[in-house]
Amino acid sequence: MVASMRLASSLPAYGRSRAVFIFVGVFFLAGAVQYAPAAFSDSSSSTPLYWRFQETDLEQVGPLRYVKDAVLLLFGAYWPFVVSRFPSAIHALFKYAVWFLAVLCFGLIAYVADTGFLPFVTAGLRWLLILHAAVGVAALALLGRSSAFSERFMVTMLIAICLFDLYPVLRQLGGASVANLAVIRLPGMFSNAGTAGYFSVACGILALISTKAGPGRCWSLAVLSLLIAATSGTRYAILANLLLMISSYSRSSSRAGLNLKVIRTYLLFFVIVPSALIGGVALIAFAGRDGLVDQQMAQGGRLANLLLVWDEIERADAFDVLFGRGIGVGTNTAQGIAAANQIDPLSVKWNILIDNTIVTTFLQLGLLGSVLVWVGVASMLWPLARKEAVPILIVIALGLITQNMFEQYFLMLAFALGLAVTRKSSFEVKSRPMLGAFDGNAPGLYSRSRAGRQLRRSNSV
Repeated sequence: MVASMRLASSLPAYGRSRAVFIFVGVFFLAGAVQYAPAAFSDSSSSTPLYWRFQETDLEQVGPLRYVKDAVLLLFGAYWPFVVSRFPSAIHALFKYAVWFLAVLCFGLIAYVADTGFLPFVTAGLRWLLILHAAVGVAALALLGRSSAFSERFMVTMLIAICLFDLYPVLRQLGGASVANLAVIRLPGMFSNAGTAGYFSVACGILALISTKAGPGRCWSLAVLSLLIAATSGTRYAILANLLLMISSYSRSSSRAGLNLKVIRTYLLFFVIVPSALIGGVALIAFAGRDGLVDQQMAQGGRLANLLLVWDEIERADAFDVLFGRGIGVGTNTAQGIAAANQIDPLSVKWNILIDNTIVTTFLQLGLLGSVLVWVGVASMLWPLARKEAVPILIVIALGLITQNMFEQYFLMLAFALGLAVTRKSSFEVKSRPMLGAFDGNAPGLYSRSRAGRQLRRSNSV
């Protein structure tokens, strides 16, 4: 512990700050309310829209819709400057920069070769910016120290957003006929119901990790997150929130006394888990989306699109397979860009919306670029993997195969903060396990250097 205290005391002032939690709370507010004017205007009409708002309604919001992107851009420029103030983190930051620029270069090869659709570059830069910001959130969370105030602020902000979202949800629900209650998907004040579901998953993760905010606040946020997931009709969000709630209950039981722990264990396995499974099936059925196989095999479904992608790959040349069709292809943002250019999205080769992060990465970067991306991501995730992080890792794994996760800014920031906080809480060191395996010389838990071994021994005392 002496070595840990010495390292912590040597950190600059920012290393003891709580700003990253406050930033996440404020950013979630900016991202959630950007379409609130359209949502409240629509919910006041006699025929509210379901699943998503029309593009014309979203355009009426004006510059407000770009606030979150501007904030991410500023944060993306800011966090490397903060991390560079730590001399021992320079090497890790350099490795990350080389990897990030290599991914960007691979994504631009198709455009340099004049085989990509140039307007899609902005769609690719957007998800790279979100990924860069997520890495920054994790880095600052590892460097800094949370406080009860910062966690309470973030959780309270998220609860307020969820409550604010209930008004358009209830208006949209009230405008539906009884016959349609089983098939509607309510976006609330988000651009579409899927985004509302992803926001609920992000809130569920932040409720799980905010141990200093108090159980009352965290459980209130978890329940509201599940409610938003249910009304959005997003299967992934419903199952993820149920898993996170069970995990949160299990953690609180492990911290209880022996007798209470035994009681809670019995309740968990014989009451909570069965009830959660039954409730999950019921919520999915309520959302009218229990015909999973039929829906996915229909035209436009994930499985149908996956078969279409496979057919395209079989007929592709070696250049496309190795280098892809350029960053942005196959993303949700690309579909909007195609509509703005008044072209059929499928007229651009490989621009297939598959809702699968792994496949979409291949469509953009090809085989070589995909290997580069996933090796780098795995290198950053592996040192953050802990037993306590298993629920979050499961939610990430489910997200990779059900949607284009790199585009979901709520999820990416929540995953980054959740994994970083879970790593820090799993051992006593409050110093710098910086950017995972990119920093092989860091005196963190996975360091093989003599300093790392000494630090582990000192923490075991």
